[in-house]
Amino acid sequence: MGLLMLAPIVLPIIVVVVMILVFVPLIRRTMGNAKLLKSGAPGMARVLRASQTGVTVNDRPQMRIELEVIQGGPPRQATAVQILDLGSIPRPGDIVNIVYDPADLSKARLTSGVVADTFANLPPAFANMAAQALAGQAQAMAAFQTMGGSTAGAAQAPTPPPALKGELGVGEVISTSSITGSPVVSLELDAIGAPKRRVTADAIPGQSLDAGDRVYVQIDPNDRSAVTILPPSMTGGQTLPRGMNRLDALVLGPQILKAGAKAKAVVKAAEHIAMGEPVLAARGFSKWKLELEVTPERGWPYRTELTTSLSSPEKAARIAHVGAEFPVRYDPEDQKTVAIDSIALGYGDPYESIKSMVNFAN
Repeated sequence: MGLLMLAPIVLPIIVVVVMILVFVPLIRRTMGNAKLLKSGAPGMARVLRASQTGVTVNDRPQMRIELEVIQGGPPRQATAVQILDLGSIPRPGDIVNIVYDPADLSKARLTSGVVADTFANLPPAFANMAAQALAGQAQAMAAFQTMGGSTAGAAQAPTPPPALKGELGVGEVISTSSITGSPVVSLELDAIGAPKRRVTADAIPGQSLDAGDRVYVQIDPNDRSAVTILPPSMTGGQTLPRGMNRLDALVLGPQILKAGAKAKAVVKAAEHIAMGEPVLAARGFSKWKLELEVTPERGWPYRTELTTSLSSPEKAARIAHVGAEFPVRYDPEDQKTVAIDSIALGYGDPYESIKSMVNFAN
């Protein structure tokens, strides 16, 4: 009878203790994850294993994700423990975007869903980060071997892509045919300051291309009608997905900063757009849709729109507000294609690290 009388007192205490044991670590980890988003090192990682911890919140499982990180040195293993939606749980072998604590690799967090199924298929949004990471890994491996260390059993730095012997270009697929038995692709080559021109090229065996797809090509400097479609292995994994901005990171983006016509732009309207990647937003990146009045050095003013990502609050304060004036480059063949002239603004060439992913022959 005495135990029954104590039950109304003891049971609530037990419930509170259980809740503390379960939820306090969860709250601490959530706070730690928020801190990682602000101060952790960004990186790309390959998923090694993924398992449930047994904790669920609103039918969402807490997952323990074991990772292989490539960032500023040889590959290292890290662990992320966080709540994930059932549809966003990565599989072993997937490539994910993360932030982590370099001093404690047990503290890591996935900041997006699956980026790609291999490093070769990374989309352009992550190419700069991947280029820096892979370069850092290669340098660290080389330094370690120079000091007499052995990398046996460790993941090796990626083999450089085969040398590109011609000019790198971009082509849009017009049609494909196989009249002679081998698939032939009709392409329209795209370049800044030059009219588009039609060429044909052999398709890569096994590659499926549809009208409207864009591909990287190699152009023979001695015969500019001779074009070869390049696989991602020749472009550092870079591809041209549908819906991507015309100004890619390897060809047209760098071209417009060097060959585009000069102009001055005045912002007439500025709309802030949410960043798709929280780790970039936490580091001060912001995305904007700008309505511009562009005045060429020789020509009449015209209106166009530009959607751009700015990598710091300082750049956003300088560029992304009504009345802001800054130098731009535009394509004389398509005046709607405009880019902020980051070199003239003193920020340097934003494409340098990405272009280094392609091996150009001497």
